[in-house]
Amino acid sequence: MIDVPSGSQTQAEAGRPALSGDRTVTKTGGGTVVFDTANTHTAQTTVQAGSLKVANANALASSPTVVAAGATLQVDPGVTMKAPSVTVEYTGTLSAPAIAVNAATGIGQLSIDGGSVSGSPAVTVGASGTMSLADDIRQAVSVTSLAVDQAAGGKIDIGKGRINVAAGGITAADLRADLLAARNSGNWNGAGGIGSSEANNTLRRAVGYRVQGTSATIAWAAFGDMNLDGFVNSSDLNLLIAGGQYGSSATDGVWAQGDFNYDGRVNSSDLNLLLAAGLYGQASYLPSSTRQLGGLGFIDGGFGGLAGLGEVAAVPEPSSLLLSGGGVLSMALFAAVNMLKRRRRGPS
Repeated sequence: MIDVPSGSQTQAEAGRPALSGDRTVTKTGGGTVVFDTANTHTAQTTVQAGSLKVANANALASSPTVVAAGATLQVDPGVTMKAPSVTVEYTGTLSAPAIAVNAATGIGQLSIDGGSVSGSPAVTVGASGTMSLADDIRQAVSVTSLAVDQAAGGKIDIGKGRINVAAGGITAADLRADLLAARNSGNWNGAGGIGSSEANNTLRRAVGYRVQGTSATIAWAAFGDMNLDGFVNSSDLNLLIAGGQYGSSATDGVWAQGDFNYDGRVNSSDLNLLLAAGLYGQASYLPSSTRQLGGLGFIDGGFGGLAGLGEVAAVPEPSSLLLSGGGVLSMALFAAVNMLKRRRRGPS
């Protein structure tokens, strides 16, 4: 145990100038301990309280590391931290200007299990490295830049969360390539790229994305939630209309224009997915951003009036939606598609 009640101490000042062997290490006390040497211990390091600052890239190179509730793991600027794994538990914090997630020279497995990431780091994921967000709550991670080498097995599992990428932090082409690498026919469990263990067509959930200017958002999303705000409503249909892709010959459609099946086209197949989600005009389908007492996470909102349905047969033509789907959603889609048709024809 390394106890630093207050202030800041180096390893030597805390009486542990070097760490080796297979004994676990636990940081306690509200102060900060600075790991400023290359340690070789292989057992788990737990930041139980206060802060542990990594000032040497190899300070935790062989030690699986856990950041407990309320504690902080801080990585100094210019340091690329190495560790077999880092788990940031609920209300724990990882603070770093840059994070490399890879099995060779960075963090092999980074799990943000309800904790937070501060400092808006530049994140690179590759060389069989994996990064995951919680699968039971809605958490958001903001990064300066994001690069995923899916060909080298770099993988992100966003769970039920979202990643916000600052302006210039990723290109639209690279982001879509990362998503397509993980999509795997709608199962979202490919060997690399950006996917989600909580998304597949049967669950009526996917990984959506939106690029605005040069910034981007990637999120676990329901089919039809084009602006990724947790609702399927008229705002999304307005994006469908504004996108102008429906029924065109274009093959460069994106999620925010209504391409929910990632084939580059916006057509009845996409509207069928929106209809099957059954969320139009309903409350937010997103889980809570906090965990309830006893670890019982917020239960994911329902599928609306179509909960429990199996795969829905392809919708032949948008005009038949009014007859087959029923309700407000069908009428709204019918109106939206008619508006798109009028726009393409031009004034009569």
